[in-house]
Amino acid sequence: SEFDVQGLELDAAILAWGDDFRLERGDAGRWEWSNALAKRYMRKATPESPLDLRRNAYRVLMTRGRAGLVIWVPPDPTLDATYEYFAAMGMKELR
Repeated sequence: SEFDVQGLELDAAILAWGDDFRLERGDAGRWEWSNALAKRYMRKATPESPLDLRRNAYRVLMTRGRAGLVIWVPPDPTLDATYEYFAAMGMKELR
């Protein structure tokens, strides 16, 4: 979790992308980051901005590798847009 790696620096990191933070079509028809599925993880206390907390958690996880980062996006149709986003940003696909 983002709490376990806080302050930790690794030579290389592998991040398994979850369905709790993904791209999906918003009301206006454009792609937006969403944490709608993360609601199943929330406890009784609701944070002020759950989306900002989720975004920050992934930011922390993505910045732990000094020499590199591998992001594994599971083959799930709900994550196809997220995968395409990373591909469009120039991330290389490992085979």
